[in-house]
Amino acid sequence: MTSKEMIAKVDGIEMKATFHGQKDRVDVEVTVINATQISIYVTDFAFEVKREGVSLRFDRLWVGYMAPETAILASRLFPLDTTVRRAHPPDAYATKVVPNGTYRSTLHASIPLHVEGAQLQVPDVDCARTRFELGVIPDSPELTPIAMTIDGKAVFRLSTAAWRLQKVLAVEADFNVPMITK
Repeated sequence: MTSKEMIAKVDGIEMKATFHGQKDRVDVEVTVINATQISIYVTDFAFEVKREGVSLRFDRLWVGYMAPETAILASRLFPLDTTVRRAHPPDAYATKVVPNGTYRSTLHASIPLHVEGAQLQVPDVDCARTRFELGVIPDSPELTPIAMTIDGKAVFRLSTAAWRLQKVLAVEADFNVPMITK
């Protein structure tokens, strides 16, 4: 099953997204068009914590749930926990899209979807709607971007200003997907 292409726009940045249902996963095909005069950074991957340490996953989506029947698939920066003390300020990692540039990526989540973090007090559900959220960060001197290559992909490490500057583009469609909430 495939959804129709959905479009979200903010301040000269356009995101096109299409959901594709596979046997064991849902893919979100994303195109970001930067029609602005400055570079933007796209948060198109997630951290994965393993025994060996922390790594970046360039294809993984965060999964959440919004009652009564909406699955949330996201690739964005989430608010920092202000109760956690850190020895160093956290960094964000993102893909740079130059002015008037286009960037394409496909992200996925395994089916059935598993809600990230705390368990919910609701039974497993077949979500009738699916929402996709993508973080984009307009370039700013505050970001102090540092170019890096991780697993063969060019990325930029950004300062904590990324959390404050991020804009979230979101689309939602009638796209059914099973979810495990506990």
